[in-house]
Amino acid sequence: MLVGPVITNAAASDPDDKALDHIAGFIPAKGETVGDLAAKSSPRLPLVSTDVPGGTEVSIDPAHFREAFAGDVGRTTAANLAAAQRPANTDAVTDASVAEAYRSMPS
Repeated sequence: MLVGPVITNAAASDPDDKALDHIAGFIPAKGETVGDLAAKSSPRLPLVSTDVPGGTEVSIDPAHFREAFAGDVGRTTAANLAAAQRPANTDAVTDASVAEAYRSMPS
């Protein structure tokens, strides 16, 4: 879910990067956040929050993971993906993108 913002921001500053590969991820424009994009999802992405030392983490609700994020895989695979997902710190969801490498290189 959060790989898109990471690669588009990192690739913009690395002249050795030649292309981007976005698979099932958010790709925010400069100034947008993952939270902005998630809020526009239809249906809305079912996130659950967990308080942790130093902040809050969010993940896709495992009970709704398949229909919200992995509808093209079987139930067992979706359940495994839901169990293995790594929560994201809310800073990763609320920090604005600073670059748009996807606009200047093949994606």
